[in-house]
Amino acid sequence: MCAAKSVTAADRKEALINAAEKSIAAGGLAALRARDLAADVGCAVGAIYLAFPDLAALASAVRERTIRRLEAGAVEAAFPKDEKRGRGRAAAAALRELAALYLRFARDNRNLWQALFDHRAARGVEEARALSSIFAAIEAQLRVLAPEAPDGRRRLYAHALFAAVHGVITLGLDEDRWALSEEELAWQVEAIVAAAATGFAAQTKEDEPRHPRKSPKPAEIGGEREGHGATGAVPHARHRR
Repeated sequence: MCAAKSVTAADRKEALINAAEKSIAAGGLAALRARDLAADVGCAVGAIYLAFPDLAALASAVRERTIRRLEAGAVEAAFPKDEKRGRGRAAAAALRELAALYLRFARDNRNLWQALFDHRAARGVEEARALSSIFAAIEAQLRVLAPEAPDGRRRLYAHALFAAVHGVITLGLDEDRWALSEEELAWQVEAIVAAAATGFAAQTKEDEPRHPRKSPKPAEIGGEREGHGATGAVPHARHRR
């Protein structure tokens, strides 16, 4: 295709992205080789570098395509058009569906999914964009479950929920270290999300975990003890532990 005189630069790029996507899907980022791509597309190796500065840029284009697919599914799962269910129930169901979709995507596109998080080749921008889209979808549902929760706290909870689900899926799909059936893995993911949704909706401002804060300086601790007498020893002891 690349050898044809009628092929445009856009056609050449599209053909190379298709070939690269096929290679990564089959063997991961390690399978991306210039000579193999040129043979698959039918062009000279040099033609690859007329379309992309290097193979990392070509892999980035494949990741961009993977992210668009993941984003489309996330939007569909996170914002269901269902007016019959109550708002809280719809939000919890949307979170479960979002997690189930993420599991299906990871399972069905294992190497392409892993390529999103491969720090040896990823440039960071694609990964950050993929995660920000997922976090936004999660936060939108958490806002329905607990509209009074501060945005910062809701954001931390969304990150924690994603980390839990992503970690379980990563381990569950590692056949060498973790032996889980598809049903067991799906159950674990749904159980985590269901418990998290119920817990977040039930939390009040006072029961939620406090934001991380810097430890007080020694002078501040000392001043607290001097200013409050014997009662100041309690916070001082806590900081020492």
